[in-house]
Amino acid sequence: MSKEITDLGVKESIQKSIVLLKDKKPPAYNDSVLKIGSEDNPRYYYINHADLKGKGSFGAVYAAEKIVLESNEIRFGDKEYVIKLMSPAKTEREELDNEYRVQKKYIETEKPSDMLVNGHYFLIMENMGTDFLEFKKSKLSSLNLEQRLNLVVSFLHTFNLWAHYTPSTKEAVQNFDIKLENIVIKEVSKDRWEATPIDYGLADAITQADVERKRTSITAKGSPRYVAPEVLNEKGGIRSDIFSMVPFIAVVLGVENPFEELDKKYPNPYHLIYDRKDGKTPPFSLSNLLEELVPEEFPERERLIETVKQFLNKMQKFKYKERPTADDVLRFFNDFHILVLHYKNKDEIVNEDFSEEFNKRLDRMDSLVNKNKSNTKIAIQDYLIETKKRHFFPKNLAEDVPWFIP
Repeated sequence: MSKEITDLGVKESIQKSIVLLKDKKPPAYNDSVLKIGSEDNPRYYYINHADLKGKGSFGAVYAAEKIVLESNEIRFGDKEYVIKLMSPAKTEREELDNEYRVQKKYIETEKPSDMLVNGHYFLIMENMGTDFLEFKKSKLSSLNLEQRLNLVVSFLHTFNLWAHYTPSTKEAVQNFDIKLENIVIKEVSKDRWEATPIDYGLADAITQADVERKRTSITAKGSPRYVAPEVLNEKGGIRSDIFSMVPFIAVVLGVENPFEELDKKYPNPYHLIYDRKDGKTPPFSLSNLLEELVPEEFPERERLIETVKQFLNKMQKFKYKERPTADDVLRFFNDFHILVLHYKNKDEIVNEDFSEEFNKRLDRMDSLVNKNKSNTKIAIQDYLIETKKRHFFPKNLAEDVPWFIP
């Protein structure tokens, strides 16, 4: 499948560049057209410098199109791509290779070469997916609880990785602008979707010491309705992003409008900034959380809903250190997801094993609501341990769990 290039000026420019690049050994570049691959099998991409997706301290991201050569016709491929340009002054080649290694697990990504584009290293990757707000309008209402939790847990997998190590920086990264508009949804298989936070240029590296133990000085930035109180006071850390992700998780778990009380009090969202700095704004609404999603016959239904509600309220605490860590958030929702999968497959599990495992997960969720001290072992390490327990689950259940192995 391919699509027509409707801008005749762009089409003519691409045609000229391809003629100039035809006899050049890849990688080669001319006037927004990049030739990569091999001499026997070259691939061409058009970089749309007019469509800047994001810009940060390490480089910029632009929209890109794969060029399809059909007989004498030039067209664009049906997939959307982006190209990330990173400054050699701030990016080691090893870091670029690390980023490629991580990205290719999730999306189609071209292997980087040593060539520079406009003085920058480049990484071409498939555009990640559908904007969450569009997905909410068209698809979210048809998803069951298990599918919705897969969205939450997949989002938290990526976030947790950022919170400990990001390939292009070798440091933890704080997003600073987690909001519904900055989350993309990708269909990974039939009836299964994953969510990913994206960075449009506000994300920044922070040192490991800043990750969970303390906040670091930053410039106030973000979106008014989502921003954490300490960011407005020019302090921030990973738990600032924990605050900002509450609306996304709430919407996925059945809340129609997490900004209901905020919007009533502050028709202009910029007016809430002064009150939020001092902890005087209403919390994100959790009205109707899970009520329509958890079956009436679900074990400990009311306790479960209340536990999730309490944890989301803990995530939006005014005081930074009273919020859970990135690891605890991932543990909590991973336990919730597995608990739901256990219930779905309860007929295939020995009754005693089901009750024991179900109660263990729910008790651990409760403990994460009430704990004050951070766990020293990161949650990603727990996944490596959990994968060794697959024999406990029925085969189809083990395949359903989105195990994360870095």
